Amino acid sequence: MSPRRRGSVHLASAVAESAGMPGRRVIAVIGAGASGTLTAVHLLRRGGSSVQVVLIDPHEPGLGVAYSTIDPQHLLNVRASCMSAFGSEPRHLLDWCSARGIDAGAQDFLPRRLFGAYLQSLLVRWAESDRCTLIAAAATAIESRPGEVAVRIECSDRRTVIADAAVLALGNGAPAGLAGIGPGTPYVADPWAPGALAQVADAHRAVIVGTGLTAVDIALSGAAARPEIELCAVSRHGWLPRSHLPERPEPRAVTAPAGPVSLEKLVVMISAEVRADPPAWREVVDGLRPISNDVWRRLSLQDRRTFMGELRSWWDIHRHRMAPAIGDQISRLQGSGRLTVQAGRLESARRHGDGARIEIRNGSSSRRFDADLLVNATGPSSRIRDSDDPLVRGLLSSGLAQADELGIGFACDSGGALVDARGLPSRRLFALGPPRRGELLETTAIPEIRAQAENLSRRLLSGPVGQRAPERVRSVAGAG
Repeated sequence: MSPRRRGSVHLASAVAESAGMPGRRVIAVIGAGASGTLTAVHLLRRGGSSVQVVLIDPHEPGLGVAYSTIDPQHLLNVRASCMSAFGSEPRHLLDWCSARGIDAGAQDFLPRRLFGAYLQSLLVRWAESDRCTLIAAAATAIESRPGEVAVRIECSDRRTVIADAAVLALGNGAPAGLAGIGPGTPYVADPWAPGALAQVADAHRAVIVGTGLTAVDIALSGAAARPEIELCAVSRHGWLPRSHLPERPEPRAVTAPAGPVSLEKLVVMISAEVRADPPAWREVVDGLRPISNDVWRRLSLQDRRTFMGELRSWWDIHRHRMAPAIGDQISRLQGSGRLTVQAGRLESARRHGDGARIEIRNGSSSRRFDADLLVNATGPSSRIRDSDDPLVRGLLSSGLAQADELGIGFACDSGGALVDARGLPSRRLFALGPPRRGELLETTAIPEIRAQAENLSRRLLSGPVGQRAPERVRSVAGAG
């Protein structure tokens, strides 16, 4: 069952009623994928009758990009035991599966669509009440004036939301465009856009730019839909993600260095840990996870830039691993020759007959491929200022937000409040999850997003946001 979306009449009525209730806070959550759903659920759970949540997203709530896939081969890359929506209830997801007759064990890597259904089910309890309102539109602009006790959010359907605070739960953005693409080249710019995977399924030969988890998904879907397909995945190093072990090893406790931290010292420390027991490298990588964000903040800006430019790819293939069954499938595709992986970069792609002629350069040598399709699987853009989202562009241009020092996501304080152009943290605008990439190394996986949602719910339901005149009118209304 999916949460019901309210029409404009019900929407205006629901929030107008809440405006008359002393102490009720209206929190707008922009984005209803995993980040937004977890934020909404934690607010509703914690806030009781004192909070009204308005979820704003044009897409089906609870799914986002990651969990809207219908391909059963697309699995979570985190074990079910770590995917509960509630940190204090680690078996919540497993119990939900059991109640529905779904066989799921703690060590299992579940289908992503199933996890999406789980997230959607969390909203159902409140979606029929006046405490959770779903707006099927995109947020296009935010206004928050100094001294005012509210934020004003304009939506693509011409409705306006006035709330005590807004949370940007935007998820991952689209990939950055590839350079060197000639006009008319058969090209998938975003593999998660509607119909994109169907284009891959229609191809006899496709070149995938990128060799991370997105490329793995594309390869699996393409090979399943067309057994004779030939796939070539290309990235700078030609590295595929490593695989998880069938049983989760116990992470090795790693202590953060005291005092000043340098990237060189960290590399030496991690290398020594791995050399001491090479087969246990997963335990070392997983043991770093609890301290990663603290250490990341303590690195100099230059060290963080060096990591992103030189070490990020190496880190990602070891940190963001494939489920064991997925790793086995990819190995079989490689063994059969249906999937090849090349080191190099895209030099150019031009239309050639009904397909594309693609040139890949690796150092001083280049190689030419004739394919039916070129697919961009490079992952979300790493430059927030290149975003084509009018909401993001407006926040940056208005000075309500600024890019972090690396230019990847928003600058935020330690609790997720947006930092404005003056360097001041907002009292009413917040972000969590992928928009905090750059300031945090670990911010895109469910365990970290869950923790951020829990912490934001505490912050938003206490302190300055709630200290406003109870008679102030907050409303959601049509503009026409």
